[in-house]
Amino acid sequence: MKSLCTFVFVLFFFTVNAQTIYFNNNEFLPALIELNSGEKMEGFVKDFKQPRGFMVSPMGSFGKLEDNLTVKNNKISFKKEEKGSVEKVDVSTIKRIEFKGEMDNEVFEHLKIKSIKKGKIMDDYRDVFVPLIREGKLNLYGAFISVSQGGQSQVVMVMTYIKKPGDEFGYAPVDFENLTLFSGQEAAQEGFSRAIETVGRDCPAFVEKMKLEMEKMNSKEERKKMLADYATTQKEIAEASKKGKTKEDREAIANEYQMNYMLKGYLEMMHTYETTCP
Repeated sequence: MKSLCTFVFVLFFFTVNAQTIYFNNNEFLPALIELNSGEKMEGFVKDFKQPRGFMVSPMGSFGKLEDNLTVKNNKISFKKEEKGSVEKVDVSTIKRIEFKGEMDNEVFEHLKIKSIKKGKIMDDYRDVFVPLIREGKLNLYGAFISVSQGGQSQVVMVMTYIKKPGDEFGYAPVDFENLTLFSGQEAAQEGFSRAIETVGRDCPAFVEKMKLEMEKMNSKEERKKMLADYATTQKEIAEASKKGKTKEDREAIANEYQMNYMLKGYLEMMHTYETTCP
């Protein structure tokens, strides 16, 4: 759970001018589309362009990053067979699209997301189309944010969304638009607590366990441990990346370690829900 809020200590070293990292297929790829109507279309997809992350540099602000995740009315090309006829599908009509790779499948979902500001769930919602990170009794979605420095990139945080399958809305625990240096940690913890209470409302035991974990983070001792844990992780990443033969290999290894670290707290939360709730 500690890594849930560690990013709050990290992100204020940077303000942001973002470059979007797209999943952009320029050739037909095998995929399964599920429409909002429930209809499923299996075949091949081309021209799907959607952010999977953001590269940032030291200038600007975090506030508008999410605008790049909103559902656009652009159309993608679809055909049932490799040599079949092509039809256009409006992205705004798609609920879920799963690209079938040789090793792993990459999934994007259309979500209705509510913000949490100062511990309060806002009445309005927005449509976003985001990568699915982990599926389970609770689903975790998100786009990674990397910092570009000295010609290298490093993942520093993840813009996350939590949704219980079957619920109409998902929730953004972190209000990036209104994060500040002085209110960031408090606002982040309020957001996480409210999101946990909402998605776990059918399982009081889960909410109580998570509440106790969040309370532990408020002491100076725990904050020091979080920073020490982060520093140790960075040393481990540096050591592991030495195994790469090229600059690109080393960067990929480092980012994989960093992404796993940033997701650790969320995955622990999902595991707690799955093992605590029927």
